[in-house]
Amino acid sequence: MLGDVRRNVASIAHPFTLMQLDAQAIPFADHTFDAVIANHMLYHVPDVPRALREIRRVLVPGCKCYATTFSRADMRELHELIRRFVGIDAPGRAAIHFGLENGYDMMGDCFASVDISRYPDSMVITDAKPLMDYVNSMSMRRRATDEQIAALQSFVEAELSARGSIKMTKDAGILIGVA
Repeated sequence: MLGDVRRNVASIAHPFTLMQLDAQAIPFADHTFDAVIANHMLYHVPDVPRALREIRRVLVPGCKCYATTFSRADMRELHELIRRFVGIDAPGRAAIHFGLENGYDMMGDCFASVDISRYPDSMVITDAKPLMDYVNSMSMRRRATDEQIAALQSFVEAELSARGSIKMTKDAGILIGVA
């Protein structure tokens, strides 16, 4: 990701310092930053409350943390198909670890105030391959048999043939914490 950012900002006449760090132990003094953007990343952090305390610590009082994440409803149709064909309840682990449903309270424990704004959206699937590629990249794939995945793929292909598309719910949003 740092390489992508480096390439994207290369033409901007401003010095940037890019670094990889642990959100649970941010190596900056208290009240250093006017904003912290945690863009779809807090659900990867082992100890989210600790990371949020660190983010709050490095923010100037009155400044904001912008944390984007998913809700448990994100791609619910896909999770229902996985449950039906594979027998695994596979809601996104991201939303369980730090999602819109629990992130508000987590941030409320660290910040003076928290606002939430949802971004309801949808995705229309018209080709089985990208969807099946995504399914095969999911962690639940290790527990699914090839026969279960083939049955799921056959169902998806039949649905696309009969209906032309499959709609998937997207549900993400942003939590804004004021230090």
